[in-house]
Amino acid sequence: MSAFTVSTLTIDRCVAAMYRNGEDYKSKTLLGQRLMMLNRLALEARYPDRYPEMKTTDPEIRAYRHSSQAPSPFLFLVALECLRYQCSEGDVPKTPLYEEINRAVDHWRGVILSAIPEYKAARDMGWR
Repeated sequence: MSAFTVSTLTIDRCVAAMYRNGEDYKSKTLLGQRLMMLNRLALEARYPDRYPEMKTTDPEIRAYRHSSQAPSPFLFLVALECLRYQCSEGDVPKTPLYEEINRAVDHWRGVILSAIPEYKAARDMGWR
């Protein structure tokens, strides 16, 4: 398995996907910074002595500001799955924030799946 630092666009999409209740800009920016830190911790667990140029620095994390994203369940899901994969190193998967990512992945998978006509038809037949 490899790990890398995800883009700020991926972070923006993850934040948008994880906040569905109209939280304010400051809260979204803080979540983005926390997600960037989580990604960095996983990268450091995977490559403790290598690739310092790939590691997000504290100033980069502090400089992050959330940029709103158009609602797109597919982009949200892909971004969340990417971040989750890149954070699957060391003890990071044991953290509450990683679990929040898991819940968001499950949510958006459900949204997408329930919109597919074949799934709706199969679900309806399953209750007969």
